[in-house]
Amino acid sequence: MRYDKQKYITLLKEMTLADFKTKHINAYLGVLWNLLDPLLLFGAMYLVFSVFLDWRTPDYTVYLLLGIILWTFFSDVTAKGMVSIHGKAGLITKVNFPKEIIVFSSGINALITLIISFLVFIVMFIFSPVSFHGTIFLLPVFIAQLILVALGTSFFLSAFFLRFRDLSFIWSFLLKIGFWVTPVVIPLTKIPEKYHKFLLLNPLTNIIKGARDAVIYNTSPSIFNMVWVTLAALAIFLAGYFIFKRMEKYFADYVVF
Repeated sequence: MRYDKQKYITLLKEMTLADFKTKHINAYLGVLWNLLDPLLLFGAMYLVFSVFLDWRTPDYTVYLLLGIILWTFFSDVTAKGMVSIHGKAGLITKVNFPKEIIVFSSGINALITLIISFLVFIVMFIFSPVSFHGTIFLLPVFIAQLILVALGTSFFLSAFFLRFRDLSFIWSFLLKIGFWVTPVVIPLTKIPEKYHKFLLLNPLTNIIKGARDAVIYNTSPSIFNMVWVTLAALAIFLAGYFIFKRMEKYFADYVVF
């Protein structure tokens, strides 16, 4: 079936804007909540691991905030993307359009939050002792990899959530576990080296570690690492999208339940 691309690009814009407004309606702080969420988590984790546990990890402030911002984006995209199709049940049953627009709209809203969060990170980076390095320009590559992983996972989750509503509880639990098994808060140097090879099988670990190395430590990953992480991210995106499109014809039947 052919779709009018321009028509559905407009639909994507309107849907994204509507979701963004709905999210902040009647919220006194409005878009500031996009900043407070990662900053409050950052404050709590910094207090525990840097103050109470007295970890002397170099540049831990910037290190921790960057990890939390990237993880929050992944968590936000997947958690909201999972329920996005179900949340547009009325639209799905009445209008014929490519349903992936809904998931993309959810992802764009999370991307807006990511951009806002990075404004805070830039300010902290400027006032930190971390020097500016040319490798920082690799950061968009890692963000692109993260977007692919997040969207691919969202496509998969949103398709199966319509059929298995328990998936929301399972995914919420997995995100909590993932926060700790992915070195968001705990540096790899604090984890026994024998476990590193298992942790690095996780694309998110490689993406967050690569972003930190490039921004903070003036280090770029090997070409092999960049290629395999990019291919893994692309594979996750394509697999999720393929499953989503295969199940799309059943969406109207499932959303009514």
